[in-house]
Amino acid sequence: SGLDFGAEASAEGWGNDEWGGADGAGAGAGGPGTGTSDLLELLSAALPADQQQQMIGQQAPSQPLPSLNDVVGSLKSVKVSAKTNVKSIAGALSNILRSSDTLAATAVGPEGVNHVMKALSITRCYVAAEGIDLTATVTEVEPEMGINTGRCYAFTIGKIIVPPKEGGPLCTAGVGRTEPQPRYMRPPELQAELRVSGNGMAGPVAGAVAKALREDKEVIITSVGPASVAKSVEALALARNYVRANGIELCFFPGFETIIFQGTGPGAGEQRSSVRIHAWPEPAA
Repeated sequence: SGLDFGAEASAEGWGNDEWGGADGAGAGAGGPGTGTSDLLELLSAALPADQQQQMIGQQAPSQPLPSLNDVVGSLKSVKVSAKTNVKSIAGALSNILRSSDTLAATAVGPEGVNHVMKALSITRCYVAAEGIDLTATVTEVEPEMGINTGRCYAFTIGKIIVPPKEGGPLCTAGVGRTEPQPRYMRPPELQAELRVSGNGMAGPVAGAVAKALREDKEVIITSVGPASVAKSVEALALARNYVRANGIELCFFPGFETIIFQGTGPGAGEQRSSVRIHAWPEPAA
């Protein structure tokens, strides 16, 4: 089948979806712009549901979801199931990315969305030595008939050309163990950090992301666990809708990072694998 199974990536060992607080609310990650972001996320976990819905409604008018075909069209696409080995998914994405400028991936529910984000992170490792990286957008779409297990998302993935990763025995095309080139879309003074919990609602987080993008900032989101990753993707899709009215397109790429939990309570000092999502504004087409 041509799938690339040779990669080692820190995609396993995911811990509980928590950041040391009893309610699972995100703690500040530090760095520019975090005050508003952290406040909004705490609100997303603490506000009553009706007030959270009111905050969401103030961001953008409600519109019908597009169909999957509206978004994907004739693009080569990969349907991602949470039951499929994530490295197999990454192999399929990598093979398409090598021969196509654009492709799509679709997923349903938190586990499926988490699988896509992990697979995209591994895909970046697979193709780094070949001078390839990716940029993605995400859209919530109407679930296909008979699907009632969660929200459905379509990821549109574009190939970008970067300097090939070189140096060391693993930096060989096809080896698949190469960390991607460091990549930041804005200077440090235009970066904002968020940590997203799987609890609460995505609307306030999306509002914080949209505000940062309107200020031409790069937002770096840290997520631990499937629920947290899925909540981040939900927030990205909402924020994308919010800023398109301003002529802005939300683009992103994910990657892995190991974090160490601070503090003195349960879990302090533990190392866990997180997904770090870099999101930034581009002019909308």
